[in-house]
Amino acid sequence: MDRPVISAQEKKKGSPLTEREVISIRDNATVTVSPPSKGKSLSASRGYDDIDPTKVWSEWQKFRVRLSK
Repeated sequence: MDRPVISAQEKKKGSPLTEREVISIRDNATVTVSPPSKGKSLSASRGYDDIDPTKVWSEWQKFRVRLSK
């Protein structure tokens, strides 16, 4: 799950997303599957890791805290 996708939706809304909204974004997102080695190089080129879709709410909350610093 790509952080900018969730971040863009939150900016569009103009207020923090609810857990239900974040899960809905995850459930409706386009998914790309690749070998772990390719995923690591993609993360390195972007400068961030994707959010684990099985932990989307908790990881999004942690990321939001870092954004506000």
